Amino acid sequence: MVHASTFAREAGYPHSESLERAIDKLKLYTNDEQLLRLELHDQGVSVIYPPLEERERSFLQQLEEAAAQGMTLEMVYDKGRSEPPVSRDFDPYGIVHWKGCWYTVGYCRLRQTIRSFRADRIVELRPTEQRFDRPGGFSAKAHLLESLLPGSLDGETLVNVRIAGPEQALHELGRHWLFGHALISREPEEALFRIGQAALVSYVPYFLLPYGKALTILEPLSLVERLVQVSADVAAHYAEMKDNLEKDPT
Repeated sequence: MVHASTFAREAGYPHSESLERAIDKLKLYTNDEQLLRLELHDQGVSVIYPPLEERERSFLQQLEEAAAQGMTLEMVYDKGRSEPPVSRDFDPYGIVHWKGCWYTVGYCRLRQTIRSFRADRIVELRPTEQRFDRPGGFSAKAHLLESLLPGSLDGETLVNVRIAGPEQALHELGRHWLFGHALISREPEEALFRIGQAALVSYVPYFLLPYGKALTILEPLSLVERLVQVSADVAAHYAEMKDNLEKDPT
């Protein structure tokens, strides 16, 4: 519980003060030896996350409370695309922390569909008199992952992806959320994944490029062909940049 409180606090969990009070109450009912062990455990774990602004923390509290109460919020959201912020009524189903950012997932009454929004792009939140019922069994985490990389784990289009490489490189690759979820089998220097065809030609090549020559794609050929194309495009981009700098070094 002490470690869970540390992770939640450092990640910017909106109700970290309540967790701290719970830990303090727990300490009141411990003897000296137990208290010492709790403090040692607390001191032994650190978490590094980007600092969370107080405004975003306040928004997260509103979103979590509205999700629990089934209360619709009026949300002004900035897409970050040089467009003016847009106001919409939003039914928050939950909040999710993923890769250093907080997201809220719920029903957007403007678009009339379930959407996910980054909490740091919210401009304003206001309560409304409207109420909603969250769908039974709904997972905000599962919806967020699917919306970020659609089709990556689609069972109807899964393709075998066999990759060879040094054990440490494969270990790091397996820590990526997509490859971690798609892993079928693993040997010291080879791994088999099953990944959706749509992701294979869009996201996956860019995930693999940073590994350079460390990895060898054994199958499918289509992924190798896509990597050749993407690599050529990247090389052409920097070749053009180099030519421009040589023509005008200032």
